[in-house]
Amino acid sequence: MGSRVAIALNIESLIKGPAKKWGAEISSILITDMQMAPELLESMSAAAKQRRVGEFKVTAAEAEVQAACLMGNVADLMSSGTTLQSFEAMQTMSKLLGATAIFMPSNPESSAAMMRNVQTNAAVGADLL
Repeated sequence: MGSRVAIALNIESLIKGPAKKWGAEISSILITDMQMAPELLESMSAAAKQRRVGEFKVTAAEAEVQAACLMGNVADLMSSGTTLQSFEAMQTMSKLLGATAIFMPSNPESSAAMMRNVQTNAAVGADLL
């Protein structure tokens, strides 16, 4: 109760000057608790929930569009004759030899960096034995 009086006095001191300029006089300020009807609270809650659901659906749709674009790029890459033939040949060789196929980047710099990483990891593994 005491805080309401303090708040009312603070509000009165803030608006007394502008009110006087307008020719109005502040006679009293009353601060009360506002109780909202349960139906209004439920309505506000439902509206917020629907907004969150809508935002989720938009985010999911955007992710699906991005995934479809990436899959289209992969399909374009795989449909090029040389890539598909190379992939099928490596797959056939690995099945016939009972070996594991390791795919490496075609960029020489990337291949060299990957080989250094494999050699470093192999050396570390040998030290552990």
